[in-house]
Amino acid sequence: MSQQYVTGVRPKVSRDNLSCKFEATFQIGRSMQRQQSPSTSYNSAASIVVAILALLLIPTSESFAQPVSPSRGLMIRPIWKSEQDTPIGSPALGEFGGWGSVFHGFNSANDAYGWAIDIGLAIELKRWSEKSSLMILSSMELSANTHNSIYFHPKGGIWEEGLLFTHQTDNYDWQLGYLHRCRHDIDNGELTDFTGIPPERTLIYSSFVSRFYFNPIYLEDYVSMHGPSNEEREHLQQIKPWVAADLYAFREDYRQPDSAIGVPPNYKNILFTISTGAKWTIAKFGPGIIYARGGIGLTAFGTDGTYFKTFSKITSTSIDGNLEFGATSEGKAAVFDIFVGYQGMDDDTERQVPQSSHFFLVGIRLRGSSLVE
Repeated sequence: MSQQYVTGVRPKVSRDNLSCKFEATFQIGRSMQRQQSPSTSYNSAASIVVAILALLLIPTSESFAQPVSPSRGLMIRPIWKSEQDTPIGSPALGEFGGWGSVFHGFNSANDAYGWAIDIGLAIELKRWSEKSSLMILSSMELSANTHNSIYFHPKGGIWEEGLLFTHQTDNYDWQLGYLHRCRHDIDNGELTDFTGIPPERTLIYSSFVSRFYFNPIYLEDYVSMHGPSNEEREHLQQIKPWVAADLYAFREDYRQPDSAIGVPPNYKNILFTISTGAKWTIAKFGPGIIYARGGIGLTAFGTDGTYFKTFSKITSTSIDGNLEFGATSEGKAAVFDIFVGYQGMDDDTERQVPQSSHFFLVGIRLRGSSLVE
């Protein structure tokens, strides 16, 4: 007798209906621009941006998945000051930043992303001579559907904490660190089946991270024999590209009931993620800007077995990303974003059996003027 999944029979999962989640960021720029020589080569960074946009437009039916991070869409790094503005001795706990955002998703799978709220803090522990910085990061994201009388029903929480070291060079900022991430169900009792055991999925996907934040590309530099002055750069269109890599150290994908365990992707076997993205400042108006964000990430999964055995063979890869378009208003102490966007997720992590989700969204974001871009 055929039975539904809740009776313990594993559902058939078609790869054709799994698609890509885009997770990336065209980042909001620094309050202080670095001086660049006109002879600086922009071609490689521009190629990255072109590749991002091309990949985002490629239709695909393969299986895609990438872990969700509460700090996705943001650059967490120092805003360097001039040597004259640096306090003597670079005291500890010199910078503090934070952010909070909320978005409403439309037509996500099972309305799992009817709402998403995230909040985070970044505290600089120590800075050395406007060249190096050590900071801690803590953030969380709450997802909720709209299936109750108040149109807000929390279903899942993701936490991220870690330590980040950043070093400035002439052409980019290099960042190295470790981030612990975990995801837990919230209020899932109404999904309990005949066994009386509610379905559950708990994830751990902590990683060593390495990031490169490149200097801005000023589009007008391509049509000018001489680069614009620093004052003129403030009013020009610019692109800020970045690349990043995550090597996953601690991995867990606990599911209940057991029949859900074999359905991919399985975070126990996640190996690494390589991602790239950029922020495009389209126009400036008074204290604000019009911007677009975009990016793409490649994630690899290994074979079943012990930690080192999983690296013996890459069994599958995935490509993920997102798009966002919005406006920013900058004040002395805070920055306010209002935006619309699109996200596509193969595994939105909201159910014990991975589900594909594609949706549009509208949201707002408030962030501090330091450490968080």
